[in-house]
Amino acid sequence: MGGVLVHYDTMVTAFTKSIGQLGDRAILKILAKSALVTGLFFLGLFFVFKWAVDWLTDVIMAGLASIFGSNAALLPYESMADTFLVFVLWFLASWLWFRAIAAALIPIFGDDVVSAVEVKHYPHALIRAHDTSFGHGLALGLKSLGRTLGVNILMLPFYIALVFTGVGLPILLVAVNAVLIGHDFEDMMMARHGEGFGLHNDDAKLYPAGTRFMLGLVTAIILTIPLVNFLGMIIGTAMATHLAHGREVQDHVKSNAKAR
Repeated sequence: MGGVLVHYDTMVTAFTKSIGQLGDRAILKILAKSALVTGLFFLGLFFVFKWAVDWLTDVIMAGLASIFGSNAALLPYESMADTFLVFVLWFLASWLWFRAIAAALIPIFGDDVVSAVEVKHYPHALIRAHDTSFGHGLALGLKSLGRTLGVNILMLPFYIALVFTGVGLPILLVAVNAVLIGHDFEDMMMARHGEGFGLHNDDAKLYPAGTRFMLGLVTAIILTIPLVNFLGMIIGTAMATHLAHGREVQDHVKSNAKAR
């Protein structure tokens, strides 16, 4: 197949195929598992914030009492302020950290999504597929999570500098995470089909840079939309599968045409 695979299905075609498979039983089972894991994480995060805010409030109230002799006037508002602050922090953290959690889940549950797409659209690819074990998927997930956190920490000065520009910060956040997500999908597909794509070099790239970025960009945008972001990992993984196998379909058609 050559050194570097280029996509056959357009982004639009890959996207519509991925959307069309969301109702499949196999995809719904994966969605339920990933939603359960994500939900448990953010539920735990809520209780961590509640404990932290309660502790901080107690410290502040005790300090006020020691200074003014009494904090009775503030007591009626303490519970309301605690609840408001907990929900604000939890909402912001959930929105900001959802990308990092998705990065960890892509390799863990992504292989199941790839398998479901291949069963329906590319059954020939199942013969050579290497199912990713949970341990390997977890290792890839931790690698992805570490890369995501590391790069975003390095970009933090730029994020801070763009805080007051209005649109600059969201654009940079989405662009950076698009690059990271594209690499996550490429790692996942290489782990499952690397040699099958004719890529034996560890440095070989499955997608052209533009395709990889656009794949990550579509997924990154979905991950920023509340109530829809939990579908981002499923849709992106399915798109990655269509784009990876699309060239094989094209090459097969061309070979048959030449043979005739």
